[in-house]
Amino acid sequence: MVELTEREIPLIQRGIIDNCFEEGQYEYGMDVLDKLRAQGYKPPPLHIRQLLYISLYPPPRPKCAERVDVFLSPQKAQIQRQKQDLWPKPGSRPLAIALLNAFIHTNSPECLTRGLPYHSYIDNNGVKDVDPFGQEKPLSEPEDHSPMRSELPKMQTLKDCWGLLKGGLVKRKKWDRSQLVDEEPMEPENAIVGRYAWPVLEWLLQVFEKDERRERENSPPYSALLLCQIPQPRSRSGPRWDVEQPLQVAFTCFSIRDDLDPKNLYASAKTRWDLGLRFISLLVNLTLTRPALLLPTVFLSSLTTRLFDLPIPPLLAFFSTIPTTQTLFKISVLDRYISTGNSNGTSTQKSGAAAPRPRPKFTGRGTADDVSAETATPDKYKDPYPLPSRDSLLNLLSSPLRGPSTSDSEELFPSSLPLPRVKVAFAKFHLISALCSLHLSRQLVDSEWTTAVTEGKLRQCVLDGFASGGNAPMGGNMVVDGESGQETDEQKVRGCMKSALEMVKVWETTV
Repeated sequence: MVELTEREIPLIQRGIIDNCFEEGQYEYGMDVLDKLRAQGYKPPPLHIRQLLYISLYPPPRPKCAERVDVFLSPQKAQIQRQKQDLWPKPGSRPLAIALLNAFIHTNSPECLTRGLPYHSYIDNNGVKDVDPFGQEKPLSEPEDHSPMRSELPKMQTLKDCWGLLKGGLVKRKKWDRSQLVDEEPMEPENAIVGRYAWPVLEWLLQVFEKDERRERENSPPYSALLLCQIPQPRSRSGPRWDVEQPLQVAFTCFSIRDDLDPKNLYASAKTRWDLGLRFISLLVNLTLTRPALLLPTVFLSSLTTRLFDLPIPPLLAFFSTIPTTQTLFKISVLDRYISTGNSNGTSTQKSGAAAPRPRPKFTGRGTADDVSAETATPDKYKDPYPLPSRDSLLNLLSSPLRGPSTSDSEELFPSSLPLPRVKVAFAKFHLISALCSLHLSRQLVDSEWTTAVTEGKLRQCVLDGFASGGNAPMGGNMVVDGESGQETDEQKVRGCMKSALEMVKVWETTV
């Protein structure tokens, strides 16, 4: 059970904040809440939900002022204006986002998430199907008299915090024929991450990352609060595996959308890529505990399937930013990505290599067709991402590139197999780089690998693996694309081979 040492904000100060919100004075209320922010006090769950609502509240449409019905009498028009003023103003949203981020530095993660929906709580000792806050959570919250009182229950009825991010959850209010109605959102309501939900996603990741940094005895870093946002299996025991919703959110960060800054498209897109990469790293750490809190096999399958759809820039960002503490995970991902992506959907590995696991078919909350009882109870001492055998990896590296020579076909068939050669070439380079890193860190002390390197087998596999199977050879004079002035895909493949051979040379000089 989590032991919270923080105290509730005194009732008098809470009353001041509540009065400010009831009267639509959100800036004053948040200013009082910010001044009360300290290590010894924790914001009430109601105030956290209110701050999240204000953070998600859409700003007014461009060149569209708040309208008042011209046919109303002056007295009724004044009443309508007063009611309009009770809802968050455009300046309230950035203040709410800043205040939420400030709470991260002064309050515990449990305190900040106790107002959020969750599936079930898990502490350091295992699964606890109880309220994570015990008697510390108020038995009854004070009645909310703010204009948001009819909207906040939507947040409490969600299954998990990912529902907060969906487009259309919070709609701006407008007057229509003397009635306050929802304004039509400027985005589809089925969006995984809404146009104005990106700051909230970043806030959630910061909370989970702070929870992950806590020291836990005899355990690698992981976020127990993030695990609360993943459904339990039907047996209510063993590792969790249904990461469909979290991965949808993570991979939405890699999509190109119309809400990116058109003047600085790459920088704004890269900022979102970083969110997705941080999110995936949090999920990976859940699979590295002993025993695993998140089932590695299902997570690896679901993740790799989505990697096939990624364009090259975010794909390279994903491969490049996997930390050294997750090197074995990186090798497992690359092994599966290359073996499936360089074929027509079937594995190209020889005997002894793990065949790619099909993506699980989710038939409902907490169920999957291919999660057996055996995989649902992994061995406590089993490595979640075992290193494939030397022969299987050498066979994988030596298999020629079978996909199309250009990545332009992805625009029409983004998930078609085999993948473009340039994608598989980048993956092969990162696989060799990860293996070399294991060797340099003394984690790959294996006489078989030493023999393969000293006898030139690894170098030959690299030369064979970057050839184009059954197609035009890579040799010849290759020119830069005259229209764009950028490297062609074939030049990128050649660059990958050159970099891979440089990694092999480093390995050869250190055996």
